Amino acid sequence: MGLGLCCFSAGAAPLELRQGDRIAIVGNTFAERLQLFGHLETRMRAAYPELRLSFRNLAWSADEVTLQPRPLNFGPLEEHLAFQRVDVALLFFGANEARAGAAGVESFERELRRLLARVGQRSFSGSDGPIRLALVSPIPQEQTELGPDVVAHNRDLALYRDAVSRVAGELGVSFFDIFDSVADAMRDGAEPLTINGLHLSESGDRRVTDMLVGALAGPAATAPRAAIAATFPEGGACRWNRLPIVSPGGSIAVTVDSLVPGTWKLVAGGEVLAEAPAGAWLVGVEVTAQALTSVAATAEDLRRTVVAKDRLFFDRWRAVNGYYIYGDRREPFGVHSFPPEMTRFDERVAEHDRRLAELAEPASIDCQLVRAR
Repeated sequence: MGLGLCCFSAGAAPLELRQGDRIAIVGNTFAERLQLFGHLETRMRAAYPELRLSFRNLAWSADEVTLQPRPLNFGPLEEHLAFQRVDVALLFFGANEARAGAAGVESFERELRRLLARVGQRSFSGSDGPIRLALVSPIPQEQTELGPDVVAHNRDLALYRDAVSRVAGELGVSFFDIFDSVADAMRDGAEPLTINGLHLSESGDRRVTDMLVGALAGPAATAPRAAIAATFPEGGACRWNRLPIVSPGGSIAVTVDSLVPGTWKLVAGGEVLAEAPAGAWLVGVEVTAQALTSVAATAEDLRRTVVAKDRLFFDRWRAVNGYYIYGDRREPFGVHSFPPEMTRFDERVAEHDRRLAELAEPASIDCQLVRAR
């Protein structure tokens, strides 16, 4: 089973996600910090539970296309893509490189083409066909009260966003451009998106994830809607078609098909969550997230499990005692005790993946649709 997802670069190929895909996050600090809050994986798993996607964050703070310093014998990107059997890689580059200004754009484009050519022709998962790649635009810097004026730097960042777009279009690689959307959100003044102008806060990460998932999976994955399938006549059990993810304090537009004319109530625990005519339910009736406590708890459990899995993977992939695992003290010290421990890390990460697949599955909820009149 595969899904063609939208892209935003002329000439670029749509990104296809397939059953069981392992998706790698590769690139700079923005990409690395996605593992702190877990919103991206949570949203993608909830949007496509039938695909049983899994994610590995291979990003490294301050990484650039040509500057990726690693510990001794850590191994190149290709080695880790192969070890993780990656099917799809989302590449986040251009933010650090933009410090070179307009003078560095040509070199950046050239090196980005080389990276895509080097990686994009290979299969790392053992499946037919090469790895599927997608480029993600950098995001702008946010103006802070005590920080420097960011107008000039954001112009440079936009130049590098355009460079990424050009490379994607030339090579037929998917490109997801969230630069302008993030800039608009930074200007709206509702709340800061970052903790320091550069790094997203948790609420900022949630908002930017909305934009990124919207680019990756289209409006259906981001709209706060949750279709309910129900068994009729009245009093039938409700079931989500997919697990709805909604921000705290937000609401879900619940849609219900095949209702006969009349007014219908959504009832849970003896409490009426919403009441509306059948026609309104077909379009969508707003229900607050707080009212759907069991759904909200499941969604938060999914996110927390993503964060726990990412932490386990980080500790295994970026082990603090790497000098004994792959460095100069691998022989004779680390080779005796560390391999079984690393295997156990891999097993625990896999256990979390299985739990995540279960949590993302649509499930019956403790509610009923009852005809009011």
